[in-house]
Amino acid sequence: MPEENKKRPREYGVEFVDDDFDYLNDLENEDSELEVEDSASNIEKKKKKSKKNKTGSQHTIFVDNDAQFNEFDASKHFDTPAAFLTRKFNRIRNEQLDLAASMTPSPKVMDKLGRERGRLAGELASRLSRQLLLERALKELSIQKNTSKKGTYKVVGKDSYGLPEYKWKYERKK
Repeated sequence: MPEENKKRPREYGVEFVDDDFDYLNDLENEDSELEVEDSASNIEKKKKKSKKNKTGSQHTIFVDNDAQFNEFDASKHFDTPAAFLTRKFNRIRNEQLDLAASMTPSPKVMDKLGRERGRLAGELASRLSRQLLLERALKELSIQKNTSKKGTYKVVGKDSYGLPEYKWKYERKK
């Protein structure tokens, strides 16, 4: 068995070792790689560690000498503006910013879009007010229809449209 394949990755709290593990001799050895851990305590430890490391990801960047260390610019290295360096993911690159800036419309086009949007907002407002008027008229017609029927009724108040609300006296059907 090749040397690099002797250890399998750690899974579910158990670290696996190579297949030719001598159980009698190697268990006494302090350097034994077989560890069985309580899974609940292992999960709690991982949660505590993850809470401690909430400050953000850290990258290790290797340089050859102190001069390179002093000249290192993270913004240049990651090709992103300095404002986005603290992001853990979805860091926008400088070329993406340039592309977005070139795609913004001119002030003349923005003014035209603003006027069109204002016109559409005015049309929407007029349609909403017309809808309210039609709902009121519909309710008024249904009230007139109900009051023209037989039976005694009295006014008990006003509804949200300002129309009177009626209550009919109960009459037993024959």
